[in-house]
Amino acid sequence: MPELRNVHEVRGEGEVRVGLASVSIAPTWPVVLPYGKQVPTTEFYNRNIYCKALVLRVSDATAALIACDVIGFRRETADYIRDAVEAECGISGDLVTIAATHNHSYPRLSDERVRDFVRDKAVEAVREALDSMFRARIGFGKARLPAWLNVNRARPDGPVDTTLYVMRIDDSSGALRGVVFSFPSHPNTHTTAWGGSRLGKIGPEWPEYVRKYVEATIERELMFELYPRVEFRDVFTMFLLGAAGDLQPALVTYRRGGKLIDRKRAFVEELGEAVVDLVSRVETRPRASLTFRWGEVGLTLREDVLESVRRRVSEELKRGEVPERYVEVARELLRGRYYARVQALIVGDACLCTAPGEVTAELGLAFQERSGFEYPILVTVANDYLGYFVSEAMAIENVRYEARGSYLDSSRGMPREESR
Repeated sequence: MPELRNVHEVRGEGEVRVGLASVSIAPTWPVVLPYGKQVPTTEFYNRNIYCKALVLRVSDATAALIACDVIGFRRETADYIRDAVEAECGISGDLVTIAATHNHSYPRLSDERVRDFVRDKAVEAVREALDSMFRARIGFGKARLPAWLNVNRARPDGPVDTTLYVMRIDDSSGALRGVVFSFPSHPNTHTTAWGGSRLGKIGPEWPEYVRKYVEATIERELMFELYPRVEFRDVFTMFLLGAAGDLQPALVTYRRGGKLIDRKRAFVEELGEAVVDLVSRVETRPRASLTFRWGEVGLTLREDVLESVRRRVSEELKRGEVPERYVEVARELLRGRYYARVQALIVGDACLCTAPGEVTAELGLAFQERSGFEYPILVTVANDYLGYFVSEAMAIENVRYEARGSYLDSSRGMPREESR
């Protein structure tokens, strides 16, 4: 097993309180997108781009889960946002998870203006969630969806996962207030340009289309079902990316009501309806046991990556350019080891566990099998970005895009037989 260090945890048991908030992060100035022609643009295909915050409190334990419609967070950027949330909102940074939906249609956070904008919106979202805390009931569900939804883009005969997980959040009256769903499929179907001279448009990728489908479908029934007994409120939705490193929507055309359905729409509708159906069958409870565990996992970088990093880091250390909090990280890098933040939010028989990169289906399925939880929810592209996490066989082969896009050596930080 990889080395774990500095492991801590907080626990709480009792009544559940939840706060939910969605804040727009649609840029209001010209931005350069990660893909397509590298010039600033203000054109959108959809402005519903969000930073979502869920604050969960059980007894004295309070944790915040932030999911942003961005491509990913480097460690220093995630720490920058986490520090701001702690300073402005009073939640320990150790108990704050920073996750990305891996949206390819939004500017990278290496742009300082974008970074600061998203930081401010994350703080705003958490503050709003804290201000709207309510007594809640929560429950979890899972379902295996049709195999045609996903395809393994690395290997036609490779493993495919279509496991959907949901977390249902009700208020004390039993009215549905929030839905968190996780699915392992690359958000790459709605991005409008990938390279060359074509200029892309800004947007949220397919997760927002599913979120909106779920919200609209549930709210259509809920506003009549609750009236006049309970005040109607808009339903909050949050998407978390599962082990989608080598999985993407299959985009199969199908018929509904005698009509051919657009391939992108077919994926959104099938996944959206599955979320709605699963949520309707989840039982919620007003009390829960909560454990939030965090620590660092030791990982070994690939030699070619390490060589480049060592040269750069060594020079930065000599010039005194490494921030004090990262000096020891830099020294460990020079020794060939990188320690990444990992977190686990355990609520009853559900575990939301973070991974600092894109995890392939094979590893995601192994996590589900070995976790020991009824609802093992892997939250990828969270707190850091170390490229792809692939199996040892794929890493040794080093042919496929995902293997070549991994920063890690084939051991992925696990002790080799000869070193024991």
